[in-house]
Amino acid sequence: SFGDPKRQRAVDASMQSEYARQAGMSGAALTTAMRPYVSIIRVLVLLMGTAPPATRRRLLQRVEADLRAED
Repeated sequence: SFGDPKRQRAVDASMQSEYARQAGMSGAALTTAMRPYVSIIRVLVLLMGTAPPATRRRLLQRVEADLRAED
């Protein structure tokens, strides 16, 4: 398991904020730059088959939403 989802989101936000700071970008600019790659990462995690069932379901939902958004 990846642990408590709220805690994981807080850790992710903190890491992204620090990465943006070190890269000299705003958080919004980093989010925009990352957007094209997020779906790819989700699919790779699904293909690895290591995600717990609840996480797998969330990832699948997000990938499906990403694909619908591209139509």
